[in-house]
Amino acid sequence: MRFCGEDYDVMKLMRAADEGDTDAMRMFVTLCYANLERDIYENTKEKCFEYIKKMAADGDGIAYIWMADVFVKGELVQKNINKAIEFYHKAADEGVGFGYECIAKLYYEGKDIPADYEKAYRFIMKSRKKSGMSYYLLGEMYRQGLYVRKNISRSRQYYRRALGDGKHPEYPDMYAEFAQKRLDGYVGELKEDYED
Repeated sequence: MRFCGEDYDVMKLMRAADEGDTDAMRMFVTLCYANLERDIYENTKEKCFEYIKKMAADGDGIAYIWMADVFVKGELVQKNINKAIEFYHKAADEGVGFGYECIAKLYYEGKDIPADYEKAYRFIMKSRKKSGMSYYLLGEMYRQGLYVRKNISRSRQYYRRALGDGKHPEYPDMYAEFAQKRLDGYVGELKEDYED
């Protein structure tokens, strides 16, 4: 399988992971999550979860993110948002600031917990190195005036930041795509602002 410019033998990774190679476990889970057709994940999700549990038990910050994702989805375990938030916090405590961003997304979306834009904003700001997801959410908050004062110019700046570095076009970031759609649609929205 090709991922970020590299070729990987999935079966070889699985064998190494089964022998306890943590790097192989991490790469295998990454490939499963990144597989756009989802076929690898669908056929090996129990194995993936086994590796995630092992890495999380060893205190791996990235595995905490994956563990939290499992609880958010409720696919391999019973859905539990409080447990997910707990694992996202553990990830952040291990230096993986993306854990804060994931908590922010939960508060922003308000699907499984009540929407709270102030908490969403504060958790985004806790993360020192923000991802495209955070920049996109900040763009949305400034575009709509959610907790922050509506500011189209600042919103556009955050959408541009969400576009990322473009180093791996074969692995598209959905938040970069969302941001690009927002930027493409700004012509009409800016016109409406000036007509008011």
